[in-house]
Amino acid sequence: MADEVLYTISEVRNEEDLNNRDLGMASTINIEYEAIPTFEEIRTKLIPLVKTDAWFKSIKDHLQKANAATQSVFYKPLNNISRIEYGFTVAILCGGDQYHYVLNSYLADWHISSLTLVQIAEANFRKRLIEGGKTWQTSQTGIRFMQGLGPLAASVILLPDLIESLGGRQGDFVACLAAGELCMIGDSQNVKQICVMSEIALKFVTKASFLSMQPLRLLNKEWKIYEANKANDEYPFPQSGDEVKILKRALKMQGKI
Repeated sequence: MADEVLYTISEVRNEEDLNNRDLGMASTINIEYEAIPTFEEIRTKLIPLVKTDAWFKSIKDHLQKANAATQSVFYKPLNNISRIEYGFTVAILCGGDQYHYVLNSYLADWHISSLTLVQIAEANFRKRLIEGGKTWQTSQTGIRFMQGLGPLAASVILLPDLIESLGGRQGDFVACLAAGELCMIGDSQNVKQICVMSEIALKFVTKASFLSMQPLRLLNKEWKIYEANKANDEYPFPQSGDEVKILKRALKMQGKI
């Protein structure tokens, strides 16, 4: 790590400053346009979520040495949750007050893919929910998590603060779609709200150091990936921008979207 150049938020204010600096071969910091003076202030605004190796690989050109096993990822809470327009600011904590920022433009393909996943996963979720029968279980916290649907089983880590930030209240039901990057929260009137969440965490289930507070862990030790079955009128999740375009064309031709 000695050859990696790290800057704090006070040293690099925007992308123009970044381009004018000689950051060295291994440096990967990228700063969002908003100015945040200290990391302590950031901690009050960002929600920690576990990420997978696949997520880091999607931005490997910008985070060349990021290691999902040792670094924390923070998401800025979304004020206006929408299926079509959503934004996030990501910071990778590298120790102390040093951290990487990732611009939304670096995640363009992942962003487009996520929007398509929302449409696909919602349709698949409704189908599974209708067929699943009694699927809700009550946890000790009063929040009910959906489990026992096989490949649809929850495989993300949820924090109580995250559920609250999405409008969830004590006693609301919370369903997690394993590979759909979705958290579905329904209120007492069963008004469903869908929010794009982090990519599923397939590894590091015991890495409590990822989080700044005690997480709510689902499925204990056995986490599963959602493998959609096209034969059952379900569709595989695209892995690239090109696959997204192909899938969207196919779905439009079939009147699915």
